[in-house]
Amino acid sequence: MTCAVLSGGAPGHEGTYLSLIARAGLPTQQFIAADWPPNCSTEQLGMGLAIARPSLEGPYVICYMVSFELTRVLSGDVSAWASEVESLARSIGVRPVAALFQPIPEARASGVAYTLDPVTGERLVVVQSVVGIHARLLAGGTPHDTFILDRGDLDIVEARVLAKPRYLAVRGGVMEDIQNPEPERPSISDNEAREVAELALRAEGVIGSPVEVEWAISGAGPIMLAARPIPAQLVGLQVGVAGGRTTG
Repeated sequence: MTCAVLSGGAPGHEGTYLSLIARAGLPTQQFIAADWPPNCSTEQLGMGLAIARPSLEGPYVICYMVSFELTRVLSGDVSAWASEVESLARSIGVRPVAALFQPIPEARASGVAYTLDPVTGERLVVVQSVVGIHARLLAGGTPHDTFILDRGDLDIVEARVLAKPRYLAVRGGVMEDIQNPEPERPSISDNEAREVAELALRAEGVIGSPVEVEWAISGAGPIMLAARPIPAQLVGLQVGVAGGRTTG
């Protein structure tokens, strides 16, 4: 059981944009693109615990939503995940063409950033953040902090900090669910929110349209885990993306 690893970029929407920002030299978490179906384990990829994403072909707005819904944290055999991707993709008329695997960083904070407000459509940068790993944020099921920044000078227009009683963290290659000893504390500083916003705007410049960026901070500054254009059809919808993920 082996993976056919792709070189020179990955096909499909998710693979195309991730390859694009990596080639542009933006700080991006390393990834491996495998041909579909991925007949391997995360150990064979040298990762153990990995973020797995399907890269799909088909109408972009559908691929965008499905890529969120089917992004998983996996360890070991990936065949059950691949079968789930195949089943859902077939039912809605899109096609998986590659699998993207990333080692999960031992992040102290991570989240999602948008280079326009996905609720109002205003040209602001919205940074959502949690302590540790943002897997639950993608599924729409965890409290998070929100920073709204001006695109020009990156001043923080608004900051909403929520209590975050628990968080996910990677320690020694194992995902742990941890009680937060300081649940009211912001997950990132104002300066870190500006750094994330600046990185998201750089990704927008490479891709050429407003983007959504998944990011993490594990060292000196943020890195990107993924970047993709925001579908115009979804701007103004607070619910309905990524299995009920909210954008406020």
